[in-house]
Amino acid sequence: MSIINTMLQDLDKRNGRPGGEAVGGDAIRSIKPTSPWHVSRSTMIVLSGLVVVSAAGAWWMQQRATKNVVVVAAPPVPVVASKAPPVSPSPMATPAPAKTVAVSTADIKRAAAAPAVKPASASRTAAATVASHAEPKATSVKTYSPSQLSANLLAEALAFDQQGHLEEAKVALQRALAANPLDMQARLMLIRLQMDSGRADEARALLVEGQRLHPEQSDFTLALARLKVESGDSNGAIALLEAGRAAARDEPQYHALLGALLLRAQRHDEAVQHYLIALRSDPSNVRWLLGAGVALEGVGKQADAAEAYRRAEGSSSLTPEMASFLSERLARLRTVVVN
Repeated sequence: MSIINTMLQDLDKRNGRPGGEAVGGDAIRSIKPTSPWHVSRSTMIVLSGLVVVSAAGAWWMQQRATKNVVVVAAPPVPVVASKAPPVSPSPMATPAPAKTVAVSTADIKRAAAAPAVKPASASRTAAATVASHAEPKATSVKTYSPSQLSANLLAEALAFDQQGHLEEAKVALQRALAANPLDMQARLMLIRLQMDSGRADEARALLVEGQRLHPEQSDFTLALARLKVESGDSNGAIALLEAGRAAARDEPQYHALLGALLLRAQRHDEAVQHYLIALRSDPSNVRWLLGAGVALEGVGKQADAAEAYRRAEGSSSLTPEMASFLSERLARLRTVVVN
């Protein structure tokens, strides 16, 4: 039965890795005369008249003024003219007096008592400035759910694993499970890495917790059964797999392992049933055909066993050991049929 044990070990190994301008002082301009000193007689007469009229007007205004009248000089009104050269002052010109506006004392008092009014735009600007200083801007911080965080860490672990950095991959997976213990993919990958590095105890603890958190997932039961087989507890593995059959349903790997273990325990009839379930998903699987053939022989169904062997014999994935085993089995079956 050494070929059966080899086949079972190979089966175990096969499934081990589950616009504007300012007005300046030179803005009032006129057309430049032919000569700055040329003043006609008519111009002199007009200017002299203006002087006399200005003096008379000033005397008249002073006579009308009362004690409660205050004279306030009106601000000059800028006039924008064309950008012609400034007029040179005539030596004969006399400056005109500033225009005055009469304001009573009562007007001044009322104006002084009135509250100052800020422009609407200035008030709004000030209010906006105060509000901007009083209320700090909120900073947005991106947060992740536990499942999102574990998914990101799983991707990081996969990258580390592909680069051969197994320990870094383990750290990322451990962080993923700390964030989300229900992440089955992260747990299975960490179990596989722990098994590959010879840390069976750590892998077993992860499997036990996974089976508790995911009783409906047969993958944890399957991996835990493999660990039991590696530790030499085949009977414990069989009991574990049989207890989880309802959750496993027709999972081929699950039934193939259970069939191999039952075959090793000489429970041929049960082994046949589980191999047949596995073969439904992959009828040309050589190892499963060999196991089914041996189990069928064990229950006395030689014709069915020979059929299983012939189907396995035509596979391109046969190893030399498997080919030799098939030849021996087929030859013996032919002898039994003849006799």
